[in-house]
Amino acid sequence: MVLGILGSGSGSNMQAIVDAIDAGMLDARIAMVLSDNPDALILKRAQQRGIATEVIDCRGFRVKFPEEAQAEIAQRLKAAGVELVCLAGFLRLIKKSLVRFFP
Repeated sequence: MVLGILGSGSGSNMQAIVDAIDAGMLDARIAMVLSDNPDALILKRAQQRGIATEVIDCRGFRVKFPEEAQAEIAQRLKAAGVELVCLAGFLRLIKKSLVRFFP
């Protein structure tokens, strides 16, 4: 299973997933970590493991995480081969424009 992880903070939830993969308890690999917070520790943790990272820039939007941005994020995740998205402390509401790509 190829995972994409969305997080906004320290990355402790992502670390638990990484630990489960390393221990052989979870047959998966993390293809990409995305965060809406450019200073989030989750990005640094992922980079230290050689996992691709991206920042979701939501500044300037009237709503917290608009449909258009979510559709774009879904496309990025699909392009990275992601099959399952894990919300690991992600602090924005997910809408159908993202969920429909990863039922």
